Amino acid sequence: LGGWDWPGGGAFGAWLLDRAIDVLLLVVVWWSLRRLPSLLTRATVPAMAVTTVCATVLAQLNAVCSSRIVRSRFPKIQVRAS
Repeated sequence: LGGWDWPGGGAFGAWLLDRAIDVLLLVVVWWSLRRLPSLLTRATVPAMAVTTVCATVLAQLNAVCSSRIVRSRFPKIQVRAS
C-alpha cells in the first residue's frame, strides 16, 4: 500500500499514471471474476454430461467383467446381475 501513498520524490503525473494502471487491472480482474461462474457453467455442463455417461458405461463394464471373473473362479456361486 506504500505505492498508493502520495509521491515522495517523483513526478505527480507518473505516480497518477501508475495508479490508473493499477485501477484498470483491478477492474479487469473484478470483471473477469464476475463472469467466471457463467463461463464455467457453460463449459462444464457438457463435460459433466460426458463424464456421467463414461462413468455409467465403465460401471456397467466393471459389473459384467466382475461377474464373469467370479463365475469362472467360483462356478458353484450364483451371481445375480444387478
